[in-house]
Amino acid sequence: MNANEFVTKLKANNTAEDISDLVKVFEEYNVILEQLQQKDRAPFSLNVLCILCSIDCIRETRGMERSDRVKTLACIYHIHRHVVRQDSLIPPELVLKVSFMPFELEAKHLLSEYSKTYWNILVDRLSYIERLRYKIPIIKLLPKVIEDALKIIEIYDTLQFCNSALVFLVKKLHFLYSDKYPKELNQIFTEIFIKLSTKDMKAFKKLQEKELIGIYMKLNECLYVIAENASKTSFKDSPLDKVVRTCITIVGHSPDLFHCLQTFYSNTFCCILTKNTDLKNCETVLDGLLVSFERTIKLGYKTAMIATYPFLNQFLRLYIEHHVTNCDQKPWKDNFNIEIQKICLKLIQVLMQRLKNCNQMLKCDNCQVKSGLHDGLRLSFLVKHFITVSLSQNILLTDILPIIYDIINHQYKILAELRDLGCVNYEKCFRKLQTDVHNTAISLNKAQYYEFSTKFFDVYLTYEINQPQLSDSKNISRALYNKSICELDSKVYENALIDAFLSLVYSKEALSSEKYMSLVMDIKAKELKSKEDDEADDEADDDSRKESLQLFSVLNACERALGKKMYGNIKPFLMDLKFR
Repeated sequence: MNANEFVTKLKANNTAEDISDLVKVFEEYNVILEQLQQKDRAPFSLNVLCILCSIDCIRETRGMERSDRVKTLACIYHIHRHVVRQDSLIPPELVLKVSFMPFELEAKHLLSEYSKTYWNILVDRLSYIERLRYKIPIIKLLPKVIEDALKIIEIYDTLQFCNSALVFLVKKLHFLYSDKYPKELNQIFTEIFIKLSTKDMKAFKKLQEKELIGIYMKLNECLYVIAENASKTSFKDSPLDKVVRTCITIVGHSPDLFHCLQTFYSNTFCCILTKNTDLKNCETVLDGLLVSFERTIKLGYKTAMIATYPFLNQFLRLYIEHHVTNCDQKPWKDNFNIEIQKICLKLIQVLMQRLKNCNQMLKCDNCQVKSGLHDGLRLSFLVKHFITVSLSQNILLTDILPIIYDIINHQYKILAELRDLGCVNYEKCFRKLQTDVHNTAISLNKAQYYEFSTKFFDVYLTYEINQPQLSDSKNISRALYNKSICELDSKVYENALIDAFLSLVYSKEALSSEKYMSLVMDIKAKELKSKEDDEADDEADDDSRKESLQLFSVLNACERALGKKMYGNIKPFLMDLKFR
């Protein structure tokens, strides 16, 4: 059988005579191939390839003319897309061999007009690698991935690549390799952006403001992912500085975007994250960031700032989390002292206010509300670490507690806004905030920050009591009990008694537990001893006061709480109480 007869026989006519034994076909193909002259092998193989899409035919088509290579590329694309989606036991090396074939030539010899086809083949390969990551060491495949990605960047239109492919590539590589190979990924990201920096950037200068802002936001996404990966190596050999310079090359012709990249990244986060900046310089840099928030708005760069705030929120969160995670290895007195904490808290305050009108970056599970308030709330949840870590390392908190108190009150306002917008995770976030506030209040009491411990308890109780659909009498009783202990420790005996009695009232186990009345008796005993030791001038007034607190009852406590509206309106709860 000659070559032409073989090809004719292969063509399907949708009849019973159509050939379906591909193993036999392949054997016949190899026999005929050996009989052909070298110049006839490629056309014959291409014909067979187009009919069967058999990858074993592809090698013989490599030296063909450009127009015929398009057919080969199309066949590889379809074969590859089909194979990588199969759950069959095809050896990975065979699948990858198919994936590598289109990239065997140098970039200048690739079919540049089909750059998207090459890109789609690489995307399919990355999806296939994702399936392999628990079966083989996928780090071995990374060099070939980046080699082919750089070829694609070289032939791809730069504007289109930045607009449609760059973010996917960076995020996918981060997803696949960051957990185990962050160091290698740092180098990969450097190579990608250095390659981009060599491309023609003229097309970016023709974009309208809205389109350019879109590109700028995509570059910001990449910057954050790259910074997050670098954090896993404590920012050693971080590519962030080089990546920012490339971003400036791409969109820096716009004065507002140049200002944002230069001010917030090159001069701020690149300094405090990637360079060995001492404490004093860190304070100066972060303080400058705070000033730049206002200055940039005054320069008229409002649109650019609205686009930038969500990413600055993420970078600040990353910076704080890095210090929280490494607090044992890097003591905060030497790396994240109280002055830096103070500036970070002020930055959190500003971002919580500004993010309301910005795009949302972080996902809120099953929530249809798209608001930057989610991001501001997530960032603000970190403030509890400022207290817990500082207390554990004996850092004085006096300067930052007022700011944290203001942030906590703002958190409740944000939660109320998200609730009104219809956030389905409102209750979960509310409960998390309540837990944080309550635990923080206890920690502050143990550290003898009585004033703010009491304030935190007051905030917790006010919101817990005045949200009937979310409130829990057990939680209320526990908080009142703990607050009473705090007030006892700080010798505010009257308030301690009121809260001790109220904790008894709200407790479901009040009549079966002795701890509530034990606390009441302890308060009265210490108050009495305090008065006996007191050398006050007015003994009559003192005796009157002594007697009034010693005779103070649960009814007096309820009456006093209602009269002072200590925790809002608690009357509905008290109306159902029965005293025996």
